[in-house]
Amino acid sequence: RPSSKVGFIIEIKAAQSMEQMGPLSKEAIEQVKMKNYVQAMFRIYGTIKETRVFGIAFYKKTCRVEFEKIVRT
Repeated sequence: RPSSKVGFIIEIKAAQSMEQMGPLSKEAIEQVKMKNYVQAMFRIYGTIKETRVFGIAFYKKTCRVEFEKIVRT
């Protein structure tokens, strides 16, 4: 049975308030997509079949995490 590997990309943003954390965590995932980080990972590491992208925004000691799974097509 062939083994498929999973890649992880984490993008972190610092918020200036609690209210900014939601939009910033989503913006972090969008940044990963816009800059083609996932496609680069698929290209460089040919055995990766899916990548899990985490957008994390923090304010003081609190954080908000968004998650998206991207599968190689």
